[in-house]
Amino acid sequence: MAINEEIQAVLSNPETSYWLKSSLENALHRDCVDAANDAELLHDLLTRRCDEALNADSAFPQLELTIIQSANTRFEAVFSYFEKIKDGTADLHDQGLFNAEYGALSALLDLGLLSNSGMSLAGRSILRKLEEASSAAYREFSGTAQLTFERIDS
Repeated sequence: MAINEEIQAVLSNPETSYWLKSSLENALHRDCVDAANDAELLHDLLTRRCDEALNADSAFPQLELTIIQSANTRFEAVFSYFEKIKDGTADLHDQGLFNAEYGALSALLDLGLLSNSGMSLAGRSILRKLEEASSAAYREFSGTAQLTFERIDS
């Protein structure tokens, strides 16, 4: 997708915040280098602000801890399957377990992307970092073997 199409997709998405829409619309009328430099500075400042907020709030409610621990457990199971693929020892049983664990992991990681999920900023940040690690592992190992997903109808 070309960058202009990506920008239009963000602008037309009903879940895009007013702030982001107006910032993007303003940036489109500016010199692209200046706008990119300002965006980079804004990203750095907001990242540092979030880091400070995360360090200030280290106590998680039990439900949030359970969600994070469950996501970590599911990630380890998914990563284990990737390792078996790499070693050539994965079988159909492992693939079935992978499908279940990957689906559960994806659902848990979605909570890190939703600002109204009920999770704290720190909890969402942990899930987003785990999602980044999961995506990196998937990219690394997806070239090794064909991964298949089963559709689960409820």
